[in-house]
Amino acid sequence: LTQFETLLVKTPSDAELLVDRSITLLLLGRKDEARKDVERATELAPRSVSAHFARGIVAAESGQDVQAIESLTAALAAAEALGKPYPRARYFLAGVLARRGQRQEALAAYEQFLQEARDDVSLDDLVDAAKAELATLKNKRSVFK
Repeated sequence: LTQFETLLVKTPSDAELLVDRSITLLLLGRKDEARKDVERATELAPRSVSAHFARGIVAAESGQDVQAIESLTAALAAAEALGKPYPRARYFLAGVLARRGQRQEALAAYEQFLQEARDDVSLDDLVDAAKAELATLKNKRSVFK
């Protein structure tokens, strides 16, 4: 954290440094400080995939599901604009949708995540978790059907 402080004194407008520090702060349980950093990062770099992703993760961890959905969706759109899928963002989006009870949207997001992640061994743990969550969601009956 001290290294981030030193670097940000030199380059206070470095959105990626702010993103990295926000994740560190989040891991330390300092959610309010993490939120401030990701808000600043998205202001500085409104098209940054990582800034929107981090903003979504911080929001999700803070229980701000609507903002998490908006930010993760923005991360996916920014990645798409670059011609790249972003399965990690899709996985977390699916989780937030499931937590909000948006079952159909969560199912679709998990399915799409599995398609995007199929050849990426770095996502194997998330693939296993997504398969388990997908099975759980498929077995639940919606009270709104």
